[in-house]
Amino acid sequence: MKGKCRHCDKPISVRYPLVELISSAGAFYIALRFGVYYDFGTEIISVLKITAFCIFFWACIALMFVDIDTKTLPHTITINLLWLGILFSMSPGSSITIQSSVLGAASGYISLRLIYEIYKIATNKEGMGHGDFKLAGALCAWGGHEILGPLLLISSLSGSIFGIALIFLKKANRGDEIPFGPFLVTSGFFLILI
Repeated sequence: MKGKCRHCDKPISVRYPLVELISSAGAFYIALRFGVYYDFGTEIISVLKITAFCIFFWACIALMFVDIDTKTLPHTITINLLWLGILFSMSPGSSITIQSSVLGAASGYISLRLIYEIYKIATNKEGMGHGDFKLAGALCAWGGHEILGPLLLISSLSGSIFGIALIFLKKANRGDEIPFGPFLVTSGFFLILI
């Protein structure tokens, strides 16, 4: 009531309605994008696709906001998202093959892991968290191995531009950690759902 919790009377953060609005808008877009009904068989495939991509979208929204807050990506969500992507690739609603999904999951994980290890050897610092490897694998499990190059390129460029802008605006320093998950997620949405 009046923007406050009815139990503790503390103000409700604007984030809660924002996340609900984003989640609803995403589900509406997914329903419009994949909801083509011609006959009974196509209708079942459309419902399967809409359900799967809504779960994918909502899990990624959760990961994005958790990473912004805590600079971590929960293992439970990233690994389950990866396995769901592989399982969905076996369904008639998927536009990618199981081979592309499994190869995507492996190459997404391994490529970021290699970048992490090379950076760590070169600088003696960790350049990203382990959750980013799993998230890249999960996104490529949903989009196939073909999206790996564009995913890494778009997320790296957008993350770099954002980081440079923060430094330029004096909102961050050169050594500050910036969560990479939101850039992976946003790039994944663009490549998989649009």
